[in-house]
Amino acid sequence: MSSRSSRPSVHPVFFHASTLGGGPHGTVDICSSAEMTTGPGGVYGSQKIAGVIRLYPATEAGRVKLLATGFTYKGTRIQTSPTHPSKNFLYEDKPVEAVRLVISNTPLSVANAEIEKEVKVAGYKTLTSINEDLPRD
Repeated sequence: MSSRSSRPSVHPVFFHASTLGGGPHGTVDICSSAEMTTGPGGVYGSQKIAGVIRLYPATEAGRVKLLATGFTYKGTRIQTSPTHPSKNFLYEDKPVEAVRLVISNTPLSVANAEIEKEVKVAGYKTLTSINEDLPRD
């Protein structure tokens, strides 16, 4: 295992510890199970804090695999999340598909409210308002 400073900066993935079922669960067992998805050496470690487990993937490709397919732990399919579950408190346990929408080539003369209105007309539900600090072309 290498030191944290020499590892690439890859964001962790999260899941509720309660999805593992009862009984003791070792971090080595969890990492070994996750490596069945990412490949050997694909997970640097795991950490349990307040009922949520963080998995630390070694590569961005491994993180994408864990997010897309999850992994199997002792016969139970575990689905991972890209964000800490407490950040999803508005949605509780309902699955939500989120898409980041990038709007480009829009003149400064177009008001943010007008852009938001057109996004809603196109059938998208916005979770946040447009960030006015970003420059537009």
